[in-house]
Amino acid sequence: LAGKLHRQLFFHARRYRQLTVCVSVIQVSDIYPLQAIRTAMSRKLPGWEAPWISAERLPLDDSLKAHTISAAYACFLDHVLGSLVEGKYADFVVLPSTSWREFADDIPGHVLATYVNGKQAYP
Repeated sequence: LAGKLHRQLFFHARRYRQLTVCVSVIQVSDIYPLQAIRTAMSRKLPGWEAPWISAERLPLDDSLKAHTISAAYACFLDHVLGSLVEGKYADFVVLPSTSWREFADDIPGHVLATYVNGKQAYP
């Protein structure tokens, strides 16, 4: 798809709530999840002065869901991935933020620890 139709279908995540999965297009977004979450919330890439279509910024909750449970659902893996509940893989990171507000205001660029299947893998 190209042009106006492409923009209407793919760049209005906030307006079209049924689009619940964020994807990384390397020229537009970042492949790293924390930066991709920040980009979905700010609609600005590093170095950009102003957001692109600022009305389409996603709130923290929607951005986190798009990068976790909704992404797992889109891959037909939500029965084992995407949320921390009994019976699913316990893969998660520990961030230096002390609250969701702090996380949303200044998404960290690094993790303190990584757990894979419930076991600490980093550091």
